[in-house]
Amino acid sequence: RQVPNRFGTFGVTAVAAGGTVFSRVVTHWTSCLSYGAIDRSGQVEAYLTFDHRVMDGAAAVRAFQALAAALE
Repeated sequence: RQVPNRFGTFGVTAVAAGGTVFSRVVTHWTSCLSYGAIDRSGQVEAYLTFDHRVMDGAAAVRAFQALAAALE
């Protein structure tokens, strides 16, 4: 019943303090960004999970590339 209220939403989750990262997140959001801790060289592992029924894969790739460019 809540699905129509959740489409178009996104989430960000991190468990970096625990020294790990979620590579797959099962969520009710349309998309979710998860990331781990920043290592000594300044690198961070990040994952974008999205619902392909709602969002095209090409749009997800462009969003992830834009995030990477902004962080660099």
